[in-house]
This record gives sequence, C-alpha cells and structure tokens, in this order.
Amino acid sequence: YGEYNHRIDAGITDILAPSNKIEYARDNPLCSTPTIEISNYGSETLKDAVIEYWINDETSKKEIKWYGDILPGANAIFYLPVEEELWSTATAETNTFHARIKLVNSVVDEDPSNNEYTSNFELAEMSPSSFYLFTRTNNAGNETKISIKNEWGNEVFIRDNFGANEIARDTIMLGPGCYNLTIEDSDDDGLSFFANNDGSGFFRVMKLGGGILYNF
Repeated sequence: YGEYNHRIDAGITDILAPSNKIEYARDNPLCSTPTIEISNYGSETLKDAVIEYWINDETSKKEIKWYGDILPGANAIFYLPVEEELWSTATAETNTFHARIKLVNSVVDEDPSNNEYTSNFELAEMSPSSFYLFTRTNNAGNETKISIKNEWGNEVFIRDNFGANEIARDTIMLGPGCYNLTIEDSDDDGLSFFANNDGSGFFRVMKLGGGILYNF
C-alpha cells in the first residue's frame, strides 16, 4: 500500500442521521442527534477535530469540538449535540444536512477534499402532544415492551408488564420536543408472526378524540 500521503488528514465518510439511506431507515427520520462517521486517513492519531454542521443554510451552522482517539486507518461514530436552532432552517420538503471538518488536532487539515459530507433527509412527522397507545398483546404478552424516550435518551414512558392477550390503553401527554417510540419483543418475533404459536396482537397510536394516528 505504501506510506501515508498525509500526516494529518481526517475525513467525514458518512452521515448516519439525518439520512434517507435505506440502510439507516431504523434510525430515520429523526429530529434529534445528528450522527456522522469520521475516518483517520493520516499517519498521526486523531485526537480532536472542530466540526461545523448545518441544514440547508450555512448561515445557521453550528460548531463543536470533538475529542477522541482514532488510530491511522480507523474510524469512529460521533454524535453531534442536540441543537433546536439547527432545525429552524429545515423545510417541509426534502432537506440537506451538511457536516464539515474545520480543524484537525488543532491545525488545518492537510487534505480538505474529504472534509465535507452531505445527506438528503426528510423531517420526522409532527404528532399531537396528547394521544393514547392502544395495545393488544398476543399469547406471549410478557415478551412485549413499549417505551418513549426524549431527545436526551431519557425514558418518559415505559410499559413491560403485559399479560397474554391483554388489551391496554395508555394515555400519553408530552411537551414540545423530539421523542422516539420503540416497540420491543424479547423473543424477536413481534406481535404477529406466522411461524410460531404466539397468536396475533397489534399496536396503534390513537387520537384522543378518535381515529388512528399510526398503525403498526
């Protein structure tokens, strides 16, 4: 392969979120922490980097200093901090997220050609602040867990004490913000699967006044 072309050379090799890429569909669309992949192409260990990031309009860009320890030829995932102002320039249509390395190990990168990366993405859907979760478990209700986390990863709702074939309605009231709803099955076969004997269940997010918001 030969020697390294540069002593100090960091690059952004991917944007995991926000992104429309199908391989990252489980984590998108999102309205919270942007996630990027940084690679070290230089011969020196990457200790820190100043990263700029913005949506659509560079005039609203944010800046953060990343600290880490990436060996030559290796890469790492970095979670950019939650910034509500970041989303103010997003539109209802397709948007573009930009991330750019400004400094590497407190000096100018020797190869700026790989310092910037972009990704197209769509905004997460807006939901009412109050709704209820309508759950009907299957024969293995003890395998089901439902949780809601805020943008900082803190659980604001959790339920995992279901019985078999139980019907549950849980009213949820949330403040403005970004939330992640997760439905888990400890046996990895979901609420309805043709190749077992667990029977069939369902999960829906319902409007308080009636009607279905989301049907899983």
